[in-house]
Amino acid sequence: MASPKGDPTYIKDKDNYFISIASAISKASTHPSAPGGCVIVRGREIIGDGRSLYTDSKIEIDCISYAIAAAAKSGNSTVGATIYSTRYPFATSIFQAHLMGIRKIVFLQHMWEPFYKDEFRRAA
Repeated sequence: MASPKGDPTYIKDKDNYFISIASAISKASTHPSAPGGCVIVRGREIIGDGRSLYTDSKIEIDCISYAIAAAAKSGNSTVGATIYSTRYPFATSIFQAHLMGIRKIVFLQHMWEPFYKDEFRRAA
């Protein structure tokens, strides 16, 4: 589909575009087995981004939780936003997204998807 007349900011395939940005962010992830990246988008604007972290004290931080915190820190409202993530979200991340008014999550499918399917179904 061609861009609408007079709209220079139109994005033809929004899902692939924002998933590719989340994939680039995932390269900075410190998680050894399941690196992840995430962007939160409202309209056509990225209002928060995050990556999966695995600390020396064995604490894992999900990329969605990181992105929600980044959006909140900068004062951006996430109501009506969409999350684009490169990995399945944890149950706590789903709950955080629900509380923040985020109603849509788009994620990239990976070979380790079966390990997270049950947790994702429980969270949804």
